[in-house]
Amino acid sequence: MKKTWKKLIFTALFSALLLENPALPLKEAVSLTAEAATPALSRSAFRLTRGKTRILRLKNASGTVRWTSSNKAVATVTSKGVVKGIKAGSAFIKACYKGKTYKCAVVVEAPKLSASTLTLETGTYSQLTLKNTKQSIVWKSSNSSVASVSSSGYVAARKAGTAKISAVSGGVTYTCTITVKKASYTPSQTVVKINYQKVVNYIKTNGATNADGDPYIQLKDSKEQNIYSIVYDRSKKQLRFITVFSDDGALATLDMYVNTPKSSRISAEFNMIYEESSTTPIAVQARASFLASSVTRNGTISFTVTERANIDRADAVSIAQDATRTGFTGWNLLLHKRLGLSLKYLGFTSWK
Repeated sequence: MKKTWKKLIFTALFSALLLENPALPLKEAVSLTAEAATPALSRSAFRLTRGKTRILRLKNASGTVRWTSSNKAVATVTSKGVVKGIKAGSAFIKACYKGKTYKCAVVVEAPKLSASTLTLETGTYSQLTLKNTKQSIVWKSSNSSVASVSSSGYVAARKAGTAKISAVSGGVTYTCTITVKKASYTPSQTVVKINYQKVVNYIKTNGATNADGDPYIQLKDSKEQNIYSIVYDRSKKQLRFITVFSDDGALATLDMYVNTPKSSRISAEFNMIYEESSTTPIAVQARASFLASSVTRNGTISFTVTERANIDRADAVSIAQDATRTGFTGWNLLLHKRLGLSLKYLGFTSWK
């Protein structure tokens, strides 16, 4: 009786298809009906973290489906199509249905964090990586005030304390415990000289070339619209640190030459012009001379205002000092990202 009802329902549906499309040839109508019911796996390939599971389904299949794995040591599959990653490797999960076999390629990954514990000094950085995976990774810090982490696993030690850096991938969380200690080491002048030359050589070899023909490396902060550069001035044979600030109609530059292997005395110049149709243009030029060892993350540098227009002298100094703190932060990050160094090892010994 059930078979008769199924046959009647199919005939009615098929007749409706022909009535709706009277010009449709019988052979083509049958082909369309058969194509709509073709079995297919819910996925043709996927990656799976070791120990995790994922369900495969054979769509448009009403009968019994037999599931098998080409490599049970890598991935197993239950009679319900539940795939489990056993160890790193690859395997085919097969669904056998009515004499046909449908395959899904599975790659099982066994990710591993590059370190489970790290001890860093304040003001230093370290790169964490989650190895053996091509799946997306989300990085998090349990305490960003102690140790922050970028979207690429770049850890920055902020202040003394402990934090956990987590990498979440494939439904699994991998953790590294970061212990941050207050920086105590002061590099010798010999160390400063070696690292200074290391920066020079790196810029010569890997840097781009500016309009003056001098090589440079650069870091752009799209959020703050700042550009941090370290240039090797070939004529003076010195490193030149430049930051360009651009925000809401204001354009400013911070420029200083650094030659700490020979002298710890630094000269910096700050220039700013702010033009807006609704206000009178503001201009500032300020200069400072200071010892490299006196520069700290939160410290202030004493600027002398040499030129100003439509701005109070105290405000001009404050703007120059804020720009200097921002500039040093950007230069420090640039050195870390490109060479794994900090300003501390170029003679800015109080930079923490």
